[in-house]
Amino acid sequence: MALNADLSDKLDAIYGLDISAAQRGLLLARLVGTVTSAGAAGTVGKVSADLASETTKAVGKQLDVVLEDLAEQALLKSGGLHGLDGKPLLDMKQLTTAQKGEMGELFGPQTVKQIVPDGRKIARAHSASEHGLDDLYQVNRPDVDYVVIEYKFVGTESKTGASGLGRTQDGRQGSESWIMGSDRLKKALGRSLVPEVERAFRNKRAEAWVIATRPDGATEVQVLDANGKPKAIDTSKILSALKIEGGA
Repeated sequence: MALNADLSDKLDAIYGLDISAAQRGLLLARLVGTVTSAGAAGTVGKVSADLASETTKAVGKQLDVVLEDLAEQALLKSGGLHGLDGKPLLDMKQLTTAQKGEMGELFGPQTVKQIVPDGRKIARAHSASEHGLDDLYQVNRPDVDYVVIEYKFVGTESKTGASGLGRTQDGRQGSESWIMGSDRLKKALGRSLVPEVERAFRNKRAEAWVIATRPDGATEVQVLDANGKPKAIDTSKILSALKIEGGA
């Protein structure tokens, strides 16, 4: 299939301006194979103009997905890094409140992956109006089974993620009373896992963290006590003596 200008530009963006014809052809062949395999039942050798057009559109969409993923990875890798002039590669101060929240929930989970790469995310997504748990991971540690995590975006140096935790009728956000209040666990997990997580907190086999993202993409992890107040990082059975790299 001949490349139109749009596909050619997208491939150039992925591979850089020095993309070779072989590289371009290899990626295109893989993508075409993916999007056309379902249509292989037609007459052998017969490719209509309509099919070619639809294939081109489908390949374009696949390339958009690749580009979006590459852009996200580049953004994450820039977190906390500074150029030769000492200025941060990222400056997210001018984002809207909603956009800052999105960045907190982008960089925060990336840090979690570094801390507990074997952790299994089990929390369901929730709307902003629900005030539910941001994240809950099941981990395989000798003395920790679950970690509840709140994500915050912090715009000033004087503030921390913990300082952004709100006060509610269930207690301070991130506290055990808040985590277990207003059916938050049931909404995040479903009914069956709630008793197990509650038991883990009672037996001191669960932890609560708040992860703050700063305007340059650097992240800061704080451990919360039962009242949702920050405590020493070495009180965490997971975080103590752990070095986190890449923005954190």
